[in-house]
Amino acid sequence: WLPYRLGTHGEAAALMGRERQVGFDIETTDEVVAGVFYPHRQRCLGYSVAAHPHGADARCNERCVAFYVPGVPSREVADKLRARDPVKVCHNAKFELTVLRNHGIELAGYEDTKIAAALLGYQATGLKSLSLEVLGLKQMTLDEVRRGRRTEEVTAEEWVPYAAADADMTLRLWRGFEPRLADEGLTPLYREFELPLVPVLADAERRGVLLDVGPLAELGARLRRKREAIAGHLERWFPGVNLNSYAQLREVVFGTHAGWKAVSVG
Repeated sequence: WLPYRLGTHGEAAALMGRERQVGFDIETTDEVVAGVFYPHRQRCLGYSVAAHPHGADARCNERCVAFYVPGVPSREVADKLRARDPVKVCHNAKFELTVLRNHGIELAGYEDTKIAAALLGYQATGLKSLSLEVLGLKQMTLDEVRRGRRTEEVTAEEWVPYAAADADMTLRLWRGFEPRLADEGLTPLYREFELPLVPVLADAERRGVLLDVGPLAELGARLRRKREAIAGHLERWFPGVNLNSYAQLREVVFGTHAGWKAVSVG
C-alpha cells in the first residue's frame, strides 16, 4: 500500500496544478432523515487526492501519491475543481458534485468509474467491491472507520487510510476502465449519454420531480396487469421461473436453464 498521509490544501492545489489526471473523493457528514441519506443535506468533512505520475506503476509505486485533507476545499482547490483540467476521476461523481454544490463549489472535468463499471458489465459497482474484484485489494470499510460513531466524530488521522485509499483505488480502476470502454465500443455511450446525465440527475434529486399521481397510478395498475399476464405465459413456457430473479430471467432471455423446456401453447 502507498504511504497514505494527511495533506494540506496547498499540497492539493499544487498536485492538481501539475497533474493531468487525479483521483478525487470526499468524506461527508451522515445525516439521515426518516431513514434516508440525502447527499444534498450533507457537509464536506474533507477530501482526498491521488496521482499516479506518468510512467509510475499504479500498483503501489513509491512515485504515486495519495493524501487526505480535512475541511472544505480551499478557494485555490475549488478553482481547480471548477476547471476542466486536471481531470478529476471520481467514483459516483454525482455524489461529489452534489455535496460540493452544498458549499457553492462546482465540479467540472470529471470521469466516473461507477458508471464505467456498470457499462462494462460489473454486477457490483461499489468501490470496495470493484477494488477487490478488479485490483485484488481489500479496502477498509466505512463501518471499520466509524466504529459506531457519527462521521463527524472520526478524526482526520483516522480518515487517512480509508479516504486516501478511495481516491487512489478510483484512479487505479480508471486506468484500466478507460481503454476497455474504447475497446468494447462503449466510449460514445459513456461520454455522450451517461456523463451528461450526471448533473441532470443531481439537479432532479435536489429539486424533486413533480408527478401527476392520478395517471401514474393508472399506469401502475396497467403495468401490473401486463406483468401478471406475462408471468402466466412464462410459467407455462418455463415452469418454476421466478420473475423477481434477475439471474433466472437472464437465462430465459439469453439461454436455456436446466430443466426448463419451451412447450407448445398453440
